[in-house]
Amino acid sequence: MKKKIKSFPLIHPTTIGIVGTSFNDKVNFTTIGDIAVAGLNPPLVMVSLNMNHLATEYILATNRLSLNIPTKDMLFFVDYCGVYSGRDKDKSLLEPFEMVNELPILTNAPIAMILKVVHTYQHKQRFICICEVAETLVEEDLIQNGRLELSDLKMVLYGLDNFYYTSGEIIGEGYRVAKE
Repeated sequence: MKKKIKSFPLIHPTTIGIVGTSFNDKVNFTTIGDIAVAGLNPPLVMVSLNMNHLATEYILATNRLSLNIPTKDMLFFVDYCGVYSGRDKDKSLLEPFEMVNELPILTNAPIAMILKVVHTYQHKQRFICICEVAETLVEEDLIQNGRLELSDLKMVLYGLDNFYYTSGEIIGEGYRVAKE
């Protein structure tokens, strides 16, 4: 029997992303767990940030951002970017990055996307962006035999129990489990 609890978006765990923004020659990174695939054709991603984030200010000014998918080796940086504001700390000094199309891409993140904002929505303190993926960049070692190999990718996941998790175990192939 299920028990009713307070209303809660209990999608557990959720992928952590690090949003990279740049405006007036200033680079900023912020950690977010509120990201989702919003479509494959066209390739869309939903990103939700707090209205008060410096990243939100930069996105409103440019309609562009990068979305970097960190690994567990980057956990300190992930947590740091979630704890401290870019208004108070220069987070670009902590982790190497390169500029791609005027947006910062984390060197150590094996997956990065360049996103173009196509629609925004504000609900209370949340700033929600629907973004089209303009470019997807992956480390070469993630491509094996002509296809993406993600089983060894130890992405950072966030549980709504306030713990970090990681990914990696393959438990079946999509659109094949039911056929077998």
